[in-house]
Amino acid sequence: MAASGQSGLRVDAESMAERIKQHSKFLEWDREINGKLYYALWIVFMGGFVLSITATVALQASSPCTLWLLRAFRLSAVVGSLLNFVLQSKAIDAVRFSREQSAEYELHIALSEKNPDRSQGAYNRAEGFKEKLNRLDVSISRLEGALICCGVVFLTLAIWLTWNVVPTTR
Repeated sequence: MAASGQSGLRVDAESMAERIKQHSKFLEWDREINGKLYYALWIVFMGGFVLSITATVALQASSPCTLWLLRAFRLSAVVGSLLNFVLQSKAIDAVRFSREQSAEYELHIALSEKNPDRSQGAYNRAEGFKEKLNRLDVSISRLEGALICCGVVFLTLAIWLTWNVVPTTR
């Protein structure tokens, strides 16, 4: 690659490395806040699941509608917990890829003058992590939407079952 091409990549890498450094505190804060939120959601979902198990025994003589709603409530608790864990796993992967991307850009900067071939490889790996992060952002966004929908279903069923908003007995 020509020297001007290498210097252009170096400038790109330097700006990306600086941008990643500036956002590192935000990423740490975001991960910490979301971790607290997802942990709380998991507690709510699992608490509802346990409640549904104990309520099933007491409601065996209830209407089929009530039992069906209770099973839907239990299913929404399990699905919500699953979505929650997958979402946390994806968020951890995103932080890991972001750190690896930053390290590769730093390596590219360090090698750009002394070893242009290895420098190009580091830049290409960093760009690969950038693509992975873009795909993860899309999947995380979709998972968050699904988790919100599941939470809404869960809470709606909780209100319906506990406050008998719509009577479900015969």
